[in-house]
Amino acid sequence: MRALLLVVLVPFVLGCGKDDPKPQIIHTAIDGSWTYTTPDNYLKVTFDLTRISDMELAISNTQIFISDVEGSAAGDVADVNLPSIDWLRINANDAALQYGYFILFTNCSVSGDFSRITATDAEYTISKSKTKKLSSVVIVRAPE
Repeated sequence: MRALLLVVLVPFVLGCGKDDPKPQIIHTAIDGSWTYTTPDNYLKVTFDLTRISDMELAISNTQIFISDVEGSAAGDVADVNLPSIDWLRINANDAALQYGYFILFTNCSVSGDFSRITATDAEYTISKSKTKKLSSVVIVRAPE
């Protein structure tokens, strides 16, 4: 009888006080906020994408951070044929950042669950005349 009581009570006690996991957000379209941070944490971008059609996306609310300094930015996206995007570019548009920083993602593919955009290649500025190249870059949904 005591063994049965332990079998019933132990899992109950161990489960008490734990937070319930947050429900997973299920995305059904590309629309929403996205973010990417370079592996060296030097450059971070956030932006919103809105689907106009299978062949057109609008990009808005772009922000760029250079070494944690926020700057205004502008974005552009080209040659869309969802789930493929030829390129996506975010440009700094802020004199306070001193240089024309940018990040360019090329050969992009949107995942079927709309949780990530994978770019085969990317390139970003690290100074006035230097860039870094990346491969297999993953842009993810911005935290909600």
